Amino acid sequence: MGEYGKYVLLLLVGVIPILLFISPLFLLAMNSFFLGENFTIENYIRFFSSKMYLTSLQNSLFIASITTIIIASMGLLIVTLTRKYKRVKRIVKLLTSLPLVFSSYVFCIALIYIYGRTGIVNHFFSIMGLEFPISNLLFSTTGIIFANILFFLPYFIVPLFSSFEDVNPNLEEVAESLGSHGFHKFRRVVFPQVLYGFLTGVLTTYLLVFNQISVILALGAGRIYTLTYQLFAQYEGFQHGMANTIAVVSIVVTLLVTIIFQIFLKKVSSKK
Repeated sequence: MGEYGKYVLLLLVGVIPILLFISPLFLLAMNSFFLGENFTIENYIRFFSSKMYLTSLQNSLFIASITTIIIASMGLLIVTLTRKYKRVKRIVKLLTSLPLVFSSYVFCIALIYIYGRTGIVNHFFSIMGLEFPISNLLFSTTGIIFANILFFLPYFIVPLFSSFEDVNPNLEEVAESLGSHGFHKFRRVVFPQVLYGFLTGVLTTYLLVFNQISVILALGAGRIYTLTYQLFAQYEGFQHGMANTIAVVSIVVTLLVTIIFQIFLKKVSSKK
């Protein structure tokens, strides 16, 4: 490739990301400052002075945080207990990967058929003259967290298995020869080797849950408000200025979380 071809390639590499990613985000941010045809910060004043929008932001952060904590805890426990058993590991990967076959909205409909008020489980209890005690929880914050855990758990477990496969077995053998076993060996020898992959999985899971909308629409629409639901509702109501404002707030939160995690990940990497 000649010099001219290299410059054309560099131009394409620079221009394509700008056209596909940066320019739409720039236009979205600019439009958030318009109310009708007037340039104003009124949309942001409305957002940060509205209890409904602030509650939606709080709900998004809460649901994402609790879901991620539970998924990280469950995922780490499952992978740690099964990583050395190949057959069990295959079964776990298969079972946890089933939600990946469906969209999150279809997955929620399946949950409704199973755990809903008229679902299979409640029908079974009604035959025995009982009522399923948690049938109403599915359409609540708890139900949304439950659905998120089941759906997004594979996104954490599968990469974590890969991180554990890179663990140096020689270090484990040396630790055992020096009398380190069980939790002490895991905490001091194994976990530091997979910490980077673990934290990457935590960040990915948090961002996926924070920005998802299908579970909210299926289980919480009209009852549980989040930023993504407010964004959807504003666009549906042709309130594009407010919708763009909510989108900007969501992007800023996502960027802040990502930057904080990246700083932490760099510190973890530098200690290796």
